[in-house]
Amino acid sequence: MILFTPISPGSAHWSACLDLYLTSFPFDERRESTELINVFNDKGYKFISLSNNDQFIGLIETWDFDKFVFLEHLAILPECQKRGYGSEVMRFLTASTEKPVLLEAESPKDDLSRQRIVFYERAGFIVLDVDYTQPPYYPGKQSVSMLLLSNSQIPLIDVGAFIEVISKKVYKIS
Repeated sequence: MILFTPISPGSAHWSACLDLYLTSFPFDERRESTELINVFNDKGYKFISLSNNDQFIGLIETWDFDKFVFLEHLAILPECQKRGYGSEVMRFLTASTEKPVLLEAESPKDDLSRQRIVFYERAGFIVLDVDYTQPPYYPGKQSVSMLLLSNSQIPLIDVGAFIEVISKKVYKIS
């Protein structure tokens, strides 16, 4: 069983989480370590260490908003992948809230990005029928064409409102 532990800079597993975070996500799809530390003060933000039998196995980064939860990042150590941990995380995340859960995934351009989408679909997520681009995290980073997925069907008007919240709160776009 996976243990979900909210952490902050300096706590146990922080170094392992930071290393995994920086190596798992492309430059334009993540914050730099100094920017990551700044976001810990934001309401609803959680950086969560994942462990199994006291062994660090991965991380998730979530935002709990009024009407939905946003899964910003999920990463499992390469040596711990293909053991069902990611699926267990997704089951826990969706079972722990009554709100819709949204996440971004790279558009299917290669085998790895297609496998990620299949993983999320197996976890009960659907690709929402909207054009979506991940805003840049800050100057010097590029926006990224993505798919937006949810664990439930969401009316288009709500999707637009949710994207606004993600843009303002996660990416700091006014």
